[in-house]
Amino acid sequence: MQHIHVLTLAATCALALAVDLSVISRQDSQSGKPGVPSYVESGKCPEVELQENFSHQKYAGKWYMGYKMDNPFLGDIEKCIQSDYQLDGTGFKVTTSGTSKNYKNTEVKGEIRSTQEFPDASMSVLFPDSFPANYRVIDTDYTSYSCVYSCTTTNNFKSEFGFVFSRSAGGADRAWAKCGMPFLRNKINFAKLKPTDMSCFSGSRYYKWA
Repeated sequence: MQHIHVLTLAATCALALAVDLSVISRQDSQSGKPGVPSYVESGKCPEVELQENFSHQKYAGKWYMGYKMDNPFLGDIEKCIQSDYQLDGTGFKVTTSGTSKNYKNTEVKGEIRSTQEFPDASMSVLFPDSFPANYRVIDTDYTSYSCVYSCTTTNNFKSEFGFVFSRSAGGADRAWAKCGMPFLRNKINFAKLKPTDMSCFSGSRYYKWA
C-alpha cells in the first residue's frame, strides 16, 4: 500500500525481526548501528487499550494519513497519503496511494484483517514486500479520526509505529487533537508523530515534514 503511509497497516502476526537484508542495509546509514534498522529501539511494546465494539463496516471507506511516525515501509511515499478500506468479511482490502518528493504517484495494495486470536480492533497487516505487522485501533469515532498503533517486541527491542488518520485531507489537526490523549494514556510517545505534507489536496492545510 504505497499511498501508504497506511502503512502499513494489523493484528498480531508474530514478527521475527528477521527483516529483509535490503531493508536493513537501507537503514544502517541512518541509525549509525551496523545491522540495526533505525526504527528499532530498546524496550518493550506497551499493552494498549483498543477501541471497544469495533465495527468493520463503520471503519470502511477512505482515510487520510495526517500524522505518522517515521518508518521504512512506505518506500518513497511521503506526501498526500490516503487509503481506501474496502470491507472484506472481518477485514479490508486496502489500496494506499501517495506521492514521492518528486511528486511521482505511487499505489500499493494489501490486506488488513482481524483474527480469531485477538479482538477485532487488533488486526494483521499484509502488504507486498513488507513483513507482517499489527494494526491496533486505539480510538476512533469512525467519521472524523482514527488513532492507530503498531508495535512488535523481539527480545528486549521494539519497533513501533503510530498513525493519525482523518476522513478528510484537511482534518489532520482535529484528528491529532483527538488522538493526543489516547496515545499518552497508553504510554506511546506522541511527539514522534510527524505531519504529512497534504498540499496536493485542494482545501487542505499545507504540512511540511519537520
